[in-house]
Amino acid sequence: MRTIAPEIRARIQFVFKNHALTEVSIRFRLILIKMELFKMLNSQLILFIIKTTFITFNLDGGWSSWGGWQSCSVSCGVGLKVQRRTCNSPSPSAYGKGCEGNSETSAVCVNTPCK
Repeated sequence: MRTIAPEIRARIQFVFKNHALTEVSIRFRLILIKMELFKMLNSQLILFIIKTTFITFNLDGGWSSWGGWQSCSVSCGVGLKVQRRTCNSPSPSAYGKGCEGNSETSAVCVNTPCK
């Protein structure tokens, strides 16, 4: 159960001490107090979302694992084969750093001699 914030409690005490209240005005003031509590809860929720978003935006990118080697670029003789990775583990956010290094590497591949 939530406790009432000190500023809300002080307002409730002020309302009841300083006014001759009828049943209608008591209900009206309680509605206003509930609305004030709701506004305060909304403010806390917005602050929570802002803090969470700020942390998320500072996420730096990380490389995925290397994919498998692609086929050799030639069917005979000497060629190249390529291996790739992506910067998505995790992907960098708006204020995060991208991945350092290359997304692609290559190696020499040797097939049967050409005729």
